[in-house]
Amino acid sequence: MTADIAPHGAAQEVDELTNKLWNAAMRYLQIGWSIIPLRLSDKKPAIAWREYQERQATEEEVQSWFDNGVPDGQGGFTKLFGLAVVTGHISNLVVADCDNQDALTYAVTEAGLFSLLTVSTTRGQHLYFKHPGGSERVSNKAGGVGTDWPDVAGFDLRGDGGYVVAPPSVKFDKDGKFQHIYTFNCPDEEVENFAASLPVWPGVRSKTAPTRNPVGEWSFDNLNLSAIKSYGQTVWEEASKRVEALGRKLREGDGRNPWMVRYIGECVSSGMDEDQSRVAGQQFQSEFYSPELSKNEFESVLMSVVASDKRNHPEKYAEKEKYNSKNDTRKERANAIRLIKPSNLAQLRRMSGGRQYLIDPFVPPGSIIQVVGFNGHGKSLWLLYMLWAASRGESFGSAHVDAPVKALYLDFEGSSATLSGRIDVCEEMIGEMSDNLTIWNANVADDSMCLNQGGEMVKLASLIEEVKPQIVVLDTVRQAWLGLEENSPHSWVKVNDAAMAIRNAGMTAILVHHRNKPNMQGHGREAGSTMQLKDLDVQIIVTKVVEDIDQAKREAAMPDDATYVTDFYGARCTAWSYLRRSMPADANLKMVFEISFGKLRQATDNHVTTYIGLGQDKATGKWVTVSSLTPKQKAIAMGKHHIDLETICDRTGVSQPTVMAWLKEQRKLEDGNATQ
Repeated sequence: MTADIAPHGAAQEVDELTNKLWNAAMRYLQIGWSIIPLRLSDKKPAIAWREYQERQATEEEVQSWFDNGVPDGQGGFTKLFGLAVVTGHISNLVVADCDNQDALTYAVTEAGLFSLLTVSTTRGQHLYFKHPGGSERVSNKAGGVGTDWPDVAGFDLRGDGGYVVAPPSVKFDKDGKFQHIYTFNCPDEEVENFAASLPVWPGVRSKTAPTRNPVGEWSFDNLNLSAIKSYGQTVWEEASKRVEALGRKLREGDGRNPWMVRYIGECVSSGMDEDQSRVAGQQFQSEFYSPELSKNEFESVLMSVVASDKRNHPEKYAEKEKYNSKNDTRKERANAIRLIKPSNLAQLRRMSGGRQYLIDPFVPPGSIIQVVGFNGHGKSLWLLYMLWAASRGESFGSAHVDAPVKALYLDFEGSSATLSGRIDVCEEMIGEMSDNLTIWNANVADDSMCLNQGGEMVKLASLIEEVKPQIVVLDTVRQAWLGLEENSPHSWVKVNDAAMAIRNAGMTAILVHHRNKPNMQGHGREAGSTMQLKDLDVQIIVTKVVEDIDQAKREAAMPDDATYVTDFYGARCTAWSYLRRSMPADANLKMVFEISFGKLRQATDNHVTTYIGLGQDKATGKWVTVSSLTPKQKAIAMGKHHIDLETICDRTGVSQPTVMAWLKEQRKLEDGNATQ
């Protein structure tokens, strides 16, 4: 062993590395790869290697390298060297060499290359593929050289007549200090299995820009949702299978950067902007990585993918910029307010038509709302009843309405019998159906509509253009986007895009969604990725309340003992007790629902938990409804009974200025109605 090896480490470390190299060499021979020794100084073959492009070294030859040493390039011999795998027909291998982040991004996103067997190199990744075989020759390529290979620096190819540094070879800098050890993304004992199932080298293919319908002019009469597409979720699914096979999350050496590049590349190609892709990538890490990438490393991957997409698809970004600058309806509605100042506050307030709520406190104008609850807990029932009343200009329980609301309710889930029964109850309990309410039902309509399929958004746009509503309800998300991969963040892009398009056209979008099964403590959150919450203005949670504790456990319901309501006089009682007392004397209370809030972009004193009760007249069977009151409803009711301001504030827990504003607003509304 020559003296030049001394700086590389202590004798024990050298022996350990030599043993690892010997084990790896024997493994590669067993797999069927042709191998050669490399000089540590420059990663060049330590022996004449042309013959090993046509034949594999024998076990005896390899053993002699370790026993007798190989030329060190300085006239001597050394027993410490690196290993290389000869690529091409001889080893049935083709390797894409990505020598930097940009090259890796291009390979995984634009060229569509991905292999589950990769090697972590000094600056990038090696992606392993099977040779296509037959008489086909795969030539070596270097990025930016020649006309038949992408002009991407650091993106190289090693095929027939080439070789790649193989694990566990090490690299030292010019001063003899350790820099890097080449490692596979899987345990050593799994390399043979991975090598047997490599994908065949597909050749380089450049992805073209996805076909997109023109954005068009934004207006209420010409709502264009056709550009909202359906996209696959292959990377999330593949990562899930990989983690399941490993029995653990991805960690250092598992090719984590290529996985992240592929995933963010898929997010970007599906239409996510930089911020959305960042949130999705963070969710991907949380699900599959341990530990997560450092912030700098993650941002490097993100920005590399975004920059690559901009370089390769400039027309997509030009279209987006044109849309943002000329067709953004939010600017149109604000009459292109560049900066908000005291002089144009009145103009800003006119954007909502002078109304802070369409339905107070649940539905602000021009917003995105999610109504969520367990199956059978009454979320669709409560929502339909509330909109039925609102369309007539009437309040429903704790939902206050001061003017009729126009709504389009798209029922993707209910049967015709269920819908018919609910309509009967609405007519009986609230009154006749108003022209301001339009209902589309998937089981009644003459044409189906699956928003998860390309082109189906046009049907939704057509209905919206026909009805011209203030509120659009999609019940439920799971059925409207049938086949939605709920746990994948980027799957929610198409849902969020549709909701944003509706909101940007001046309407409110209400998305009805299911909750996951409750845990041992009885808690359950909305099904799927937290990406669904990104653009929400309001999240409303509907929960069934029952008196029997065992029933509550069976149905994941709220036990009545866990509820409380403060009545008109400040006394505290449970929801069933309060609502039973509120029922007409000749009616029985049948069902109780809790209406609470999750995410709130702008909370007020009136955003509190309330309870709705449904009952039936004992003699006629007619349905009736009662409700606990919001602080605003309590304040108005007490004001009508001439209760002093201090007492109202004490019983509602609201400040005097807020109560005074509520009472003033109510008097103004009543005076306006009196003059009509």
